[in-house]
Amino acid sequence: AASLICAETLRQENFGGRIIMITRDDLLPYDKTRLSKVMNVESDSILLRRMEFFHQHDIEVWLRKEAVSVDTDKKTVTFDDGSVQSYDQLLISTGCRAKGLDVPGMKLDNVRMLETPEDARQIHTACLGCNVVLVGTSFVGMEVASYLIDKASSITVIGSSELPYQNTLGKEIGKVTMTMLSEKNVRFYMNDNVTEVRGVDGKVKEVVLKSGKVIPADVLIVGIGIKPNSEFLRGSKIQMDSKNFVTVDKYMRTNVPSVFCGGDLATFPLAMARNQLVNIGHWQMAQAHGRIAALNMLDK
Repeated sequence: AASLICAETLRQENFGGRIIMITRDDLLPYDKTRLSKVMNVESDSILLRRMEFFHQHDIEVWLRKEAVSVDTDKKTVTFDDGSVQSYDQLLISTGCRAKGLDVPGMKLDNVRMLETPEDARQIHTACLGCNVVLVGTSFVGMEVASYLIDKASSITVIGSSELPYQNTLGKEIGKVTMTMLSEKNVRFYMNDNVTEVRGVDGKVKEVVLKSGKVIPADVLIVGIGIKPNSEFLRGSKIQMDSKNFVTVDKYMRTNVPSVFCGGDLATFPLAMARNQLVNIGHWQMAQAHGRIAALNMLDK
């Protein structure tokens, strides 16, 4: 999302140079927020822009190509296929990926995480008429639980806090959410953690909690947070914080000239919090970052 809006803004501001957007994904930029709401989604239906748009505005899109390193002295990016591309201005917006559980049994079949439309479709199919256990009580966990209400035969949610959404939206909203889902027979085990995932014939069968409870599970969906996709920046001069998010100023500039960062990967000063550095993995925020980066690439 950050890259797309950056490219669009550059063209809206009459930038006439070359624009290349590069991703390891095999899809054009799409609306990720749909994945937890309409899980049997056709990839085509959630694209933010069709290929014609990119052709029309002369924006090159290279799919299935992963950046492996950045050399800010030479102003080049090296990719997994050995190719090297030079840049005048660089936006890094590689986002984050789902964090797995660090417990025995995570390699079993039907342990799922939601990152791509393909993941969403697989979760949809795997959960029909099954016992589903969800770990994590933020957006992914709560939205997937509500999506599966009329599809799974049972839904159990495990959360490490007292209420869902506790850290993001506060206790009141957490309580209302929990009540609404409980009325639809979603079971909650809060203030608890998964310690083991047990399987039979390589497939998930039970989830064991710290409290000792054992919950039958045909599918386990993990939504416990994110890890930044910043490994390829190690060894570069681009500054990261202790959690490996990239630090930027209010213009989305990193500590290296001509290198910008936006979206879920960026830690930036939030004006309404007295310019405290924050990381906010939010859809509209990423789009705002892309726009600010573009305007500053053009010194506007």
